[in-house]
Amino acid sequence: MAGLRPVQVRVLVHHAVLQRYSWMPSSRAQPGADDGHGMKIDYKEDKMDWNSPKGVLRRGMSLERDGYSFYIEAAENASDERGAAMFRDLANQEVDHLKLLLAEYRALDADEGWVPYKEAMEQSFDIDPADPDLPGEEPPEEYGLPVFTSDREVSLEGDIAALDFGLETEDITRDLYAQGAEETDDERARTAYEFLVEQEEHHYELLENTRNYLADNQTWWDSEEYPFFIG
Repeated sequence: MAGLRPVQVRVLVHHAVLQRYSWMPSSRAQPGADDGHGMKIDYKEDKMDWNSPKGVLRRGMSLERDGYSFYIEAAENASDERGAAMFRDLANQEVDHLKLLLAEYRALDADEGWVPYKEAMEQSFDIDPADPDLPGEEPPEEYGLPVFTSDREVSLEGDIAALDFGLETEDITRDLYAQGAEETDDERARTAYEFLVEQEEHHYELLENTRNYLADNQTWWDSEEYPFFIG
């Protein structure tokens, strides 16, 4: 696989045929769920329009939750601690994005409008990122992520396979946020989505450069000399 670029090995699956992770828990908050501060959440239970502002936020929450679980598993199965640390850092950033989306959703659900994204990110509430209490129902399968099997050998080839899959997940998530930014008339919403697009593009670049480095060198970078894209 040395020398191959992600575009040669990665299959971009159309959203209409995407499946959710077979090993992911399906989480939803029931009416009366605790918000982490002893307060009960009373989300509105109207039929969701998945392309509405709240629908896009809710789809993003599922993608970030599943992305977190994927990166945690990738870290646990990485063949090198340097790769594991990178995957764990990406998982932590997925949690930040999940909290941002949830804060915005709560504000819209309470008819308070969009919150400046920096303010939303500063809101403090407890959340289990692997199995969070998310509002409403899970999005339909066509809005989910493709299946990534956890039954893989711990090896450099396994690391490259995980990176290929990570590239695909970042692509899907980035497209969702770009859609949100394009379709909104709210300046705060657009700013939040553009921030998330920038984040996903940064993740994609990191994963792509890492994948190319591993494929070309057949090893993780030396602990004393990091490649240019790590710093």
